[in-house]
Amino acid sequence: MRIYKIINNNIIVSHDESENEVILMGRGLAFNKKKDDIIDEHKIEKRFHLEKAVMSDKFIELLREIPEDIINATHEVIEYIKANIKSKIDDRIYITLMDHIKYAIDRYLQGIQFNDMLLVEIKHLYKEEIKVAKEAVLMINQRLMVKLPEDEAAFIAIHIVNAQLELDIKEIHQITSLINEILNIVRYHFKITLDESTLDYARFVTHLKFFARRLLRDKGENENDVMMYELVKERYPNDYKCVEVIEKHVKKAYNQELSLSEKLYLMLHMTRIKK
Repeated sequence: MRIYKIINNNIIVSHDESENEVILMGRGLAFNKKKDDIIDEHKIEKRFHLEKAVMSDKFIELLREIPEDIINATHEVIEYIKANIKSKIDDRIYITLMDHIKYAIDRYLQGIQFNDMLLVEIKHLYKEEIKVAKEAVLMINQRLMVKLPEDEAAFIAIHIVNAQLELDIKEIHQITSLINEILNIVRYHFKITLDESTLDYARFVTHLKFFARRLLRDKGENENDVMMYELVKERYPNDYKCVEVIEKHVKKAYNQELSLSEKLYLMLHMTRIKK
């Protein structure tokens, strides 16, 4: 491998055997080196391979600005996230999370606390992401010798959700609000307390994440579910009434229509969580 671009003494850009751009880190990796010099691969400690060229450019720009200890800590956190989150994590997390950690530490050093109105809902709805994010906060505090508050886990959880659904932060907030509103409609309509410890509840929330994403972005329709929809509608009339309430709320609050497919799957999930 040869040097394509030098970021600093410890970070360079090169190309792998498939001619894909790869960012390499290692102590003294670029010391006394220049473009096209052969890389001492024994010095390589970390590799970043971003599939999209535009992300790679943004990442390189970020690497020029962020202290190396934060870069290293972020890399360890992302490796932990990838190992403990079942869904595929999009490359954008290298950019968004590194930038977030940098500013979180800046705020900590300046004694500034930042509150998000949806923190309670985020902790409530994204339990898997929160669990991983809490460990990430501990890792950051240990590696960088800071004391970020536990609430910081909720912000990191947003970035994890973002990397799974390929959304921006504004869309994550919209999705979180919509999920919470639908859950409240279900609780009120059936006059029940949802058991949040059950697998069915977790599946329902997971479905609502992707339901909200499609609703706010894709607006897709699958008419192949028409027959099943009519069957479930007839068999579970009260569930159908609840979906009607959700449909009216979504139309009024978000000016969006529910597809037959979405109404079908909402009904199917309701039959499970009510047990």
